[in-house]
Amino acid sequence: MKKILCKKINLFFSQDHGSIAVVTTLLIVILFGFAGLAIDVGIWYSQKRQLQLAADAGAAGGVFALGITGQSTVTAYATYDASLNGCTTANNCTITAVNTPPSSGPYAGNNSAVEVILQKPAELFFAGFFLSSAPVINVRGVATLQASSNICYGSLGTNGITMVGTSNLSAPNCSVYSGNNITLSGNPGIVADKVYSVGTINDPSKVHTSAGGTIQNAPALIDLYANLAVPSYSGCTYTNYSGSPAALSPGVFCGGVKITGGVITMSPGTYIIDGGNFSLSGGTVINGTGVTLVFTSSAGTNYPNIDITGGVILNLSAPTSGTFNNVLMYEDRNATPAPSVKIAGNAGSALSGLLYFPSADVTLTGVSTTLSTACLRAIGKSLTINGTSSTYSGPTCTAAQSPLGIAALVE
Repeated sequence: MKKILCKKINLFFSQDHGSIAVVTTLLIVILFGFAGLAIDVGIWYSQKRQLQLAADAGAAGGVFALGITGQSTVTAYATYDASLNGCTTANNCTITAVNTPPSSGPYAGNNSAVEVILQKPAELFFAGFFLSSAPVINVRGVATLQASSNICYGSLGTNGITMVGTSNLSAPNCSVYSGNNITLSGNPGIVADKVYSVGTINDPSKVHTSAGGTIQNAPALIDLYANLAVPSYSGCTYTNYSGSPAALSPGVFCGGVKITGGVITMSPGTYIIDGGNFSLSGGTVINGTGVTLVFTSSAGTNYPNIDITGGVILNLSAPTSGTFNNVLMYEDRNATPAPSVKIAGNAGSALSGLLYFPSADVTLTGVSTTLSTACLRAIGKSLTINGTSSTYSGPTCTAAQSPLGIAALVE
């Protein structure tokens, strides 16, 4: 049988109609060529998807830098994150542009957006028999800063939120956002529009939100107040201030503040606490409108700890315009080691504004049921709600500026 088949093949190629063999051979080559090209095109699409991931990562990294350290670091962050996702010179990948704002598209001119453009020559396999050079793959990624929602309580970085005892956090018109896990110990409860955890929530049954409003493994946060700075100042208005005055005026308080007892009215303005500690106790009552307290240290050491305890009643509201718009208290982000911030608002307290401590561990303690008439927000390096406190965020919080956001891919 084998001999018969070989004879027939020889006869076919020895016939006068040898052109049939040539055409058949050409057709076979063409068919193999198309098959090879189809395989290569599939590989190119896979390479483009991988390159797009690198562009998206670069854009997200650039936006993160924009929110945290400013425009001057955008290119470095974008380049680093793109390289982590495979865009390196070893892989023949080139970052052709990092633009803030983007150079084209619907976000052109948007200073909160970052555009990253990458290119890489496609790899040739079977198509190399037909193409003298590889096609170039071009991709583009655009990301922008977006507020993650109206956030009233949160923790930054890799730190979480802890609630212990019978504490209750009620923020029905805004959100809670934890930079890591949310840990609920004892019998606490959270009522909020949405609750986000970049990590996990150990007991979701104690979290009550709108439908679909409890989100674990959420995207990392960006601090939209990262560029908020301590205002320039010099000298000392007061040094090692203590007592129970009837009135306080804005100024520089060097070496800390200690007040025990009395009713105090704070005039509108910025109060700078330069070093030392800030201590209120003994049933002190403090009233003030348009007030911001800034905690810092001109020496770079001895950053203030804050201890507000002992039945203190706080009736304070933040400015509604200017550099510290909506900021009631702010601890210098350069403070190290992490300061301790303990605020216990007794019944009758009403705080309106942001307690913003990006470098400090914040503990809210006590009973503060009347805060439902105000808009209290608290952001710390870490955040603990302790004891039997009921900390409320009232209806006016729906219009409050959120200090946190996420890097959102938009193109």
